[in-house]
Amino acid sequence: MTNRYCVFVDAGYLYMAGGQACLGAGDRGSIFLDVESFVPALSELCNGLVLDGRGRWLRTYWYDGAVRGIPHGIHEAIGLLPRVKLRIGRLVNHEQKGVDSLIVRDLVILAERQAISTAFLLGGDEDLREGVREAQDRGVEVVLLGIEPPQGSNLSDTLVMEADQLLLVGEEMLRPHFSKPDFADIVTPAATAIELGRQLATEYVGSLKGFERRAVLRSGSWLPPYIDWELRRRVRAMANWRDSGGINDARRGFREGCRSLRAPEQPDYSS
Repeated sequence: MTNRYCVFVDAGYLYMAGGQACLGAGDRGSIFLDVESFVPALSELCNGLVLDGRGRWLRTYWYDGAVRGIPHGIHEAIGLLPRVKLRIGRLVNHEQKGVDSLIVRDLVILAERQAISTAFLLGGDEDLREGVREAQDRGVEVVLLGIEPPQGSNLSDTLVMEADQLLLVGEEMLRPHFSKPDFADIVTPAATAIELGRQLATEYVGSLKGFERRAVLRSGSWLPPYIDWELRRRVRAMANWRDSGGINDARRGFREGCRSLRAPEQPDYSS
């Protein structure tokens, strides 16, 4: 069998456990993860610590949930990254549905076709056990990647027992890729909601580079949760604001601001 390997990432687990380890909170609505830098860094870690640098990284599978299973915003930016295969389940009441079954499917298919010799699984749900067992039965080594928690445990004990070995990923490796958006504490009471949205786009998005900038500018009609939260905060702080439609105006202003920040050759994804 080939010495190639794949990395399987449950984004829900990564945001929750990584956010708690690096930022003290697992609410992904207030977290930004630089996937573009994280994916190759995680692959290099796996290859170095487990395969002694002798493995060949085939690709990383990225699993996440979205409303109605339709990728949007940051998902589109992730799907365009090299060696990344995006898999989208459904998001129901802020909970992922169908993601575990997608992971199990890919594990089994790659094992059956002898496409990989080692699978690195970043996740903690017990429902992944069957996929681990099926891959092992077909000759694939399965290494469970867990994120070291500040306290307690974030991994299923039975999943740990099923895996061939456990590799704990620590805060030191994760921290360069996790951040909390740093918004200036500025509210202009006389501004309209639309103007507040434009102001936030200029203030925040204009300072971004690389993957994070592309992800936000690709948001279109959907906004990253941390952007939407900040828009709500600013609209609520407006003097004499009572109109429930204000947040929608702020969102529109933010999108208008994003369009003005796009390079001329960059497609407009908001229509």
